[in-house]
Amino acid sequence: MAFRCPGQDRRFWTPDDVYDSPCPHCGESIEFFRDDIALRCPGCKKKIANPKLDLGCAAWCSYAEQCLGEIARTYQQRPEALRHRLEVAVRKRLAQAGKGSGLLNRALRQLEKALPDSEGETLCLIATCLLFPVAAEAEAILDEVELASPMRQEILSLLEELQSGPEPRSQAYVIAQSYRKAEAELADPAS
Repeated sequence: MAFRCPGQDRRFWTPDDVYDSPCPHCGESIEFFRDDIALRCPGCKKKIANPKLDLGCAAWCSYAEQCLGEIARTYQQRPEALRHRLEVAVRKRLAQAGKGSGLLNRALRQLEKALPDSEGETLCLIATCLLFPVAAEAEAILDEVELASPMRQEILSLLEELQSGPEPRSQAYVIAQSYRKAEAELADPAS
């Protein structure tokens, strides 16, 4: 049986999945289907990108590469997609080990409060925080989510520093503080 992307199967579409949009060059109406990437305008003959195209499924769908090719790889390397894949992998490992994720959830919240807005640095710290409870499996998880090398090395270095006792005011120290505050929250639910 031939592969068919579950998200693009027209049997599950609604009337809103086919829509008209004016050409930004000449104003002619163009009928788009939700999976059209771009169409040629019938008026001016220019190629127009689908204004409602949403390839967000490429970030998590296991069929993304078969369906979208190289575009899927681009989406899968976006910070929010990497974080999602890491969270799923870590939570799966915790569940397999019979551990809950309450402490992890609280530590992530504490860390996010303390983080700067720098996307790359933020992802690195969040990934380290996520991996800390399953540090022994960190390399396997990073392989599984296909995390690129420079960030991968930084995460592994931070995990190593966390385990050996981080220096005050270091990035690892910020993560350690998040876990300490989370542990205090769990010990005293009224706080």
